[in-house]
Amino acid sequence: MSKIHSIAIASDHAGYNLKEILCGHLMENDYQVENLGTDSADSTDYPDYAHAVSKKVASGEASFGVLVCHSGIGMSIVANRHPGIRAAVVNVPEDATLTRVHNDANILCIGAQRTDEGTAKEILSAFLNAVFEDGGRHERRVNKINSHVAPITEQDPELSSAIHKEIKRQENNIELIASENFASAAVREAQGSQLTNKYAEGYPGRRWYGGCENVDLAEELAINRAKQIFGAEHANVQPHSGSQANAAVYFCALEHGDKILAMDLSHGGHLTHGHPANFSGKFYNISAYGVDKETEKIDYDALQKQAEEVQPKMITAGASAYPRIIDFERMSQIAKSVNALLFVDMAHIAGLVAGEVH
Repeated sequence: MSKIHSIAIASDHAGYNLKEILCGHLMENDYQVENLGTDSADSTDYPDYAHAVSKKVASGEASFGVLVCHSGIGMSIVANRHPGIRAAVVNVPEDATLTRVHNDANILCIGAQRTDEGTAKEILSAFLNAVFEDGGRHERRVNKINSHVAPITEQDPELSSAIHKEIKRQENNIELIASENFASAAVREAQGSQLTNKYAEGYPGRRWYGGCENVDLAEELAINRAKQIFGAEHANVQPHSGSQANAAVYFCALEHGDKILAMDLSHGGHLTHGHPANFSGKFYNISAYGVDKETEKIDYDALQKQAEEVQPKMITAGASAYPRIIDFERMSQIAKSVNALLFVDMAHIAGLVAGEVH
C-alpha cells in the first residue's frame, strides 16, 4: 500500500469491531488514518458517522473514506447525499477494484455482518490500490454525475477551501454577535436555488419584469409567514439585512436633513442610527442619546427632556449592543409627546419577539 493517501474511517456500533481492525490494518501499512468513531459498541446512529466521513472527503481533507455498518447500505445512502461523494457498498475484492476503476468511488462501504476480517482487508486493499481510468467512457459518465450536482469542490477548489474553513470556524467557535444568523440547510438551499437567477423588482403581482409568478409565490409565502409570526398587519420581506430595512424606513418616512434622535453607537446603538460614517449620519440631522453612567441603562427622564429640546421627526429605539430590555411603551409616550415617529429597530431581538419571550 502507498503512503500518499489519507483515510477517514468511521462506523456505527454494528461495524465497530471490524472498523477497529481495519484502522489497525491501515496504520500498519503506513496510511494516515483519521478515526472518526464510533468509540465503542454502544448503540449509535449511522448517519452521524457517514456525514462526518463524507465531509472530510468532499472537502479534500481526506483522500478516501471507509464506512462500516451492519450491511454498508445505510452508510452509502447517507454518504451519497453529499455533493462530490461516490460511495459504493462492496462485498468482494473484485467489485472494490471495479468501483474505483470505472466509477472513481471515493468512499468504501462495508457490511460487517456479511464480511469477515480477511475479506474486508482484501476489499480495502483492492479499493486503495486501484486507479480510476481517466479519459474515455468512464470519465465521461462520472462527469455526468458531477455535472448534475456541480460540486464547488471540483469547479472552484480555492473558493471551496475558503467555505470549508469558514464551516470549521463556525462549528468550533461561539459567536457573540447577536445579529449574526446561522442559516439552516433548508435556508441555504433556498438562497442558492434558481430563484436567485430572476429579476424581480417590484412586489408580488406588480413586477417590472415578466416571468415572476414563482418568485411571487415565494415572496407571498414569506410575507404571510412574517405577518403570522410577528402578529403584524403588513410585512416587507425584501431587505437582505437590518441595515437595508432601516434605510427603507428612513427613505419612506423622512426627508433629507430631518432630525432623528437615536442611541449613540458608543452606548450600544447601531451604525445605521446616525453614525457619521454611515449614510444615516450623512443624510439626516442626528442627535444621540445614551445610557446613564451609573446604571448603564437608558435614562428615560433625560431622554424625555432631550426630545423636547431637539424636537426630532423620528426617535429610534433599538440597539446593537444594549443587553437591557427597552421600555418600548415609555419610548412611545416620549415620541408622542413631541409629535415624533417612533421607529423600533428590533433586528437583534427579532427571534425573541417571534418566540413571544420579549
